[in-house]
Amino acid sequence: PEAIINGFNKIQDLVRSESLRRRDSPEYTQLLAKYGIQ
Repeated sequence: PEAIINGFNKIQDLVRSESLRRRDSPEYTQLLAKYGIQ
């Protein structure tokens, strides 16, 4: 579905804009889990 693709694109943007240390935060982990990405 397009919603999943859009969500994935948003995550890609977040990954580019956020620092690497931030990627280990619980919020980031929950966001990935929300979209079913390991």
